[in-house]
Amino acid sequence: MSGNSSESGRSVTSKIAAILLTFADGTLHPLTEISGLTGIPTSTVHRLVSELVASDFLERTDDSQYRVGVSLRAISAAADALPRLRKPAERTMEDVSLRPARVSAS
Repeated sequence: MSGNSSESGRSVTSKIAAILLTFADGTLHPLTEISGLTGIPTSTVHRLVSELVASDFLERTDDSQYRVGVSLRAISAAADALPRLRKPAERTMEDVSLRPARVSAS
């Protein structure tokens, strides 16, 4: 068994994923609500959320609630950019593949 969650064998990674997924709809949550939504004890949520805040994955508001932080927004923006980058990249690769290969003199 790992940690002191209500589920035996639950990994730290699964706990962090559960915490982050509570913010999928863009809402703010206090620690106790995150604990209730995830089934993770409040003390564990506090420890993990503190680490996520230190890494800018979450931000703490003035009224002690938490929301998505700069690091998660950056990851989200990069993921959103992938489809927009795909077409130009495909055209470039097509152009490159149509060019005759250069043979170097040995």
